[in-house]
Amino acid sequence: MKHFSLRLFALFLCLLGLPTGAGRLFAQAANPAPDKVYRIAWHNNRALFITENDEGALVVSERNNALKQFWTFIPVSGQPDTYYVRNTASKRYIASCNLTPGGASRIRTTPTPTPYHVARNPQAKAAGAWYFSSTDCDNFDKPALSPRGLNKDGASSNVITWPAGNNNVGSYWWLEATDDRYELRPFSLGSQAPYAVVNADGKTLRQQADGRLVWSESTKVDADAWYFERQGAAGYHMVHAADGRTLNAGATYTVEEGANGAYRLVNAAGALTIDGYSDFRFRVLRSALARRLQIYDLPCVAADATRLLSLRVIDDKTGQPLKFDAQNGGAQGYTLFTRSRAAVTRGDTVALEAKLNRLPAAGAAAFLYFDWDHDGIFEVVRPLNLSTAMQSTFVVPKDAPLGSSRMRLRITLNGLTDADDETAGLVFDGVLNVVEPTAVSAVRVAPRAAATYDLAGRRVTQPAATGLYIHNGNPTILQRP
Repeated sequence: MKHFSLRLFALFLCLLGLPTGAGRLFAQAANPAPDKVYRIAWHNNRALFITENDEGALVVSERNNALKQFWTFIPVSGQPDTYYVRNTASKRYIASCNLTPGGASRIRTTPTPTPYHVARNPQAKAAGAWYFSSTDCDNFDKPALSPRGLNKDGASSNVITWPAGNNNVGSYWWLEATDDRYELRPFSLGSQAPYAVVNADGKTLRQQADGRLVWSESTKVDADAWYFERQGAAGYHMVHAADGRTLNAGATYTVEEGANGAYRLVNAAGALTIDGYSDFRFRVLRSALARRLQIYDLPCVAADATRLLSLRVIDDKTGQPLKFDAQNGGAQGYTLFTRSRAAVTRGDTVALEAKLNRLPAAGAAAFLYFDWDHDGIFEVVRPLNLSTAMQSTFVVPKDAPLGSSRMRLRITLNGLTDADDETAGLVFDGVLNVVEPTAVSAVRVAPRAAATYDLAGRRVTQPAATGLYIHNGNPTILQRP
């Protein structure tokens, strides 16, 4: 009996238009073409694509035409399998990956072309996929020797440096030929995606009762909300959420990049200009549903070498502190800690202590934020004196609702001060539980001069064991010294 050819059978299925794993591999056979546009998908999850974010760093994101995830490969003359990898939207190139491998080796884009060796490795477990190694790396064209290459960080969405080699499948990528479908759209669409429109001086756009537009100081809570509706290929309407009135009697705008990371709304009459401002940012506001459900934004954090070693939040009147002690050298990036929560009472002065592994670089700042009204928005901010051993106090508002809410510690180098801003450093979220005061107060050690009795009425000079005692006429939890 003759042996049936699996290769011929797979080819036959491809000709019939049936999906096969072999068919996908055939699609990877050709080298990148200079006249084509590609998405670059991660080997381990083909729904995640290399994307240039607004800071010029590389991350992986799901398929989205409003993100910068379209790339061209420009051949480098005289160097086989070597290309400049250029983003079609920003016109910037993937920068060198010749960095110390690890989570801190975030890859960025650069205006300077950087040659990359882009090739397959027949010996790799990721057979058929491609590795990317900049030509300034040792052994860039010898994948068996594990050259440095592009990899998705296992702990985040960042693209980092990590060895390629035969076994590191996370350092391999698929090339998906496509059209350049990038659409500059710095906002989501629809009434459930409200925004504040912010000018270069940080003021927000407000519509008066008579329809006039003014710039105003406001917060996330009281800022006017606007949303955007697509009008086909013509562009977008900007709609005032409170009354459904469309900006400028239904004018349609397209979006262009403005100065310093801002955007412009443009139509045939030119750029939209309001009281001299034509460059805008669009700050996400919370929908009524998100505020009612107390949904928090997860901050985007670019971690550095600063780590949080420990944190305490202590209200002496409740005896229920928040205690955080980091493992494995300290917490970095973003941490949501819920294993313990601080019980606090209205009007109390509460102590906070935090320790870092090092003093952050010059220009760093520390902030403490609170969401006392349980709407998912940190309305209260307090600057902290930044040091390796920080101590501070805060007062619980007398009208704070009972129940759990969040506090946030944020240490950042980028000069941004809002609780939800992108952070270059670390962010720690903890839980505060506002409770009713009780008749039992807690102190750490019984003062020697105080009159203290056990529950049998015997006077004690110091507690023999931690428990409930009568101290100065009040029931009090005392700890054994």
